[in-house]
Amino acid sequence: MARQEFSHTVPGAVNADGLRLLFERLDGERRPFELVVHRPGGATGTRGVTVKTRSGEDAEYFRGVLEKLSPETSDSLTHGTD
Repeated sequence: MARQEFSHTVPGAVNADGLRLLFERLDGERRPFELVVHRPGGATGTRGVTVKTRSGEDAEYFRGVLEKLSPETSDSLTHGTD
């Protein structure tokens, strides 16, 4: 199998629930990507994630996915704040 070149990276952070949702969302994704899940940081249980893509367009798509699953977004949806 030939190694694929992923020149665009999208960093993000998700909690355990967000990570589960991310895997569900990416299951069957047709866009080529590489997902790296990093060790939890601190006592919060939040994990850094990096999505590597081939194109800027795909990077923007995955950036939107990660933003929806970020802990800050989840907290604001849960607690009704901006």
